[in-house]
Amino acid sequence: MLRKIIPYALLRGKYLRTQSIVSSTKSCYSLPNVNGSFCNCSSNKLIGHLVSVNDSGKISLSANSSPCLRLFHCTSLSSRKCWECGDVLTACDCFCKCGKIQPVGQTLTYFDALGYPHPCVEIEPHELTQRFREVQKRLHPDKFTQKSSYEQKLASDASTFVNRAYSTLARPADRFQYILSLNGYTGDTTEKEKMDPSFLMEIMELNEDVHNTCKYLCNKNPGDPSPSELGERIQKLVCHISGKIEEEKKNVIRLLKESKWKDAQHTLLRYRYFLRTFEQLEARELCWKGAGVSIKLPTGPL
Repeated sequence: MLRKIIPYALLRGKYLRTQSIVSSTKSCYSLPNVNGSFCNCSSNKLIGHLVSVNDSGKISLSANSSPCLRLFHCTSLSSRKCWECGDVLTACDCFCKCGKIQPVGQTLTYFDALGYPHPCVEIEPHELTQRFREVQKRLHPDKFTQKSSYEQKLASDASTFVNRAYSTLARPADRFQYILSLNGYTGDTTEKEKMDPSFLMEIMELNEDVHNTCKYLCNKNPGDPSPSELGERIQKLVCHISGKIEEEKKNVIRLLKESKWKDAQHTLLRYRYFLRTFEQLEARELCWKGAGVSIKLPTGPL
């Protein structure tokens, strides 16, 4: 009798721990797979577990469905039919084999629209631009002048979606936020209130430095710094702020790849703070040139 009770107790304990794992998984929207790409775990499609006991009394868990959580690439998510010929399509297909353009799929992501098999945290700008141009070639209005008004509307909708996809993915900060949103994390309304006071003080002081340095550019008075002195000050600010931006950017990339969504969202806020400060400095570029100040700005998107 004792031999039967002990396995049952162990089984029940294992079951309760399993239930705890499944329960805690409900707040987890996606995880990286073994290849480093992102997978999505919907809260209503949790992987169930079966508890089994072998002849030796060893308890084990086995999945009753595939343990590989679904990829974002929408070809694995759903299918639909062509409105013209009825052929089966994936959610990513913009055109059917019969040549008819299709409505934008509800599960289509910006990455899908531009041909990426899964969300990419890091994207090479030139490659992104090439993908964008290739897609837009097929959606150009000239290709639909002889088509029905319905097809013209579909092409216009698809083109708008692709434009929005390109605009979002081309800017690192927007791309990072989009990946977070795909994983169900859009940030907390009180997130800014949780920022470290010392960090907010650092940002405030940087903004003051930008303001105090740039005010000499538009209003030249006797005793003000010379153009060369101003150039040195501004260049130092540019290097300091852009360095901070790159540091936070690397942190966001690392956290996203590790699927640490909350930490990534918090770090993304820091990243955006430095970006806004840099944009204030960059907005004075015409004033620099007017004052005879030459500044070297970073190349590529920050």
